[in-house]
Amino acid sequence: MTPTLLTLFALSPVALWPWTGAPAATPAPRPPQDCDALYYGDARPKDLPGALACYRVEENWSMVAIMQLNGEGTPIDVAGARATFDRMEPADGDTMALRPILEDREAHPNAKAKRIDFCAVVATTTPSLAYCAGRAASRVEAEDAKQLAQLRSGIEAGARPAFDAAVAAAEEFMAAERERVYQKWIDGTIRSQASISGELFARANFMRRIQLLAGAGGPPPGAARRSFAAADQQLNVDYRQDTGGNSPRDYKSASRRTQHAWIRYRDAMAKLAAARWPSRTDVADVTRALVTEDRIAELTPGEGDIR
Repeated sequence: MTPTLLTLFALSPVALWPWTGAPAATPAPRPPQDCDALYYGDARPKDLPGALACYRVEENWSMVAIMQLNGEGTPIDVAGARATFDRMEPADGDTMALRPILEDREAHPNAKAKRIDFCAVVATTTPSLAYCAGRAASRVEAEDAKQLAQLRSGIEAGARPAFDAAVAAAEEFMAAERERVYQKWIDGTIRSQASISGELFARANFMRRIQLLAGAGGPPPGAARRSFAAADQQLNVDYRQDTGGNSPRDYKSASRRTQHAWIRYRDAMAKLAAARWPSRTDVADVTRALVTEDRIAELTPGEGDIR
């Protein structure tokens, strides 16, 4: 039976709560913030005070100390940076790189100081170097995306589907190339840096080629230094050498996947060339030869190259 208003007033507060509404639900936990996005302004305006607070919550004391020394999100606070630095345990290569900078600022508190860039002067450990390499790759990718949009807007409407297909194939290939190089260096501490380096090298080759193929009013690609057949033959030799011997099974699998993705990319670039210069019967094979030369270079890094 539905209680009357008089009955409700006679009930105790405990008995009354079902009719006065359920207790407020516990707020859902807030998702973690991207402190770096706040600091660097990734796809959003910079928020230095917010970044500083975020780094404190994450206990990223190296970035807190750097911001205190730079006066970012806070007035310059050398004493505060020292207190923050003393919380950085255990000491590692990044800590050791920051220590002399802090000590110099303590010794010369009134001197004009150069802004501290974490990746440029502090990052020395393998995780930090990999992080900085990833940030550099993201900046390159963002810049390339702008250039690709400009190229697409400048070519004939009829060639745009071929352009889009070439870009999509290139992205698939570059992702596979990153994984291939990662597997190549899987037992090394530099595997992340190496994989990023491999992707960036392939990306630079792609951007150079597509700028030639899609530049508004540009001429068709000139002759390659050797025929497509000759370049392809050399590539097969280099591919077998790269995957031969005692190469791990996972690396061989990654290499096969990458090679299949690369063939789709090579042919998509040739189709783009044919779409742009339909009267040139040789333009597709010339493009295949040029892209194949790029692939040979990608599979045969020089001495000291970590690709």
